[in-house]
Amino acid sequence: RSEAIIALIYTLGIWFGPWIVSERELSVSIAAAFALYFNAAFANLLVFSLFERHIDAAESPNTLVLALGETATVRLLWGLLVLSAAAGAVLLIRAPIIALVLLAGASTPLLVYIRQDFFAREERYRAVCDGVFVVYGLLPLWVWVSRISTV
Repeated sequence: RSEAIIALIYTLGIWFGPWIVSERELSVSIAAAFALYFNAAFANLLVFSLFERHIDAAESPNTLVLALGETATVRLLWGLLVLSAAAGAVLLIRAPIIALVLLAGASTPLLVYIRQDFFAREERYRAVCDGVFVVYGLLPLWVWVSRISTV
């Protein structure tokens, strides 16, 4: 049941350093970006657990998916998507490109799960869901570089 904690640690690891270096105050926009990133990371871990629940049952029985069951986990994914939409709406006003990229990434795990018949083959879900974080990993760098270029 550590998916949320892992997602939080991952999110802080990616965003905290660039935020400190940028010397910006914590604004609603930055909080919305944190929320979107966390939701995407959490949803990503949940989808991995959904795809790998049979393996997890034998090797790691403490996953949230095994505790909640598939139906409740899918409802949680939809809830994360709704929260992401709300955070995205806030961010869209101030940073539309970042908002759209984060929203696309936050919706990817649920879309992958909906089309699980396709994404389960050859573990495509891993490549697609992990690929989101390659793009996400560039966003804090872009924010930091854009801050430097305006000085």
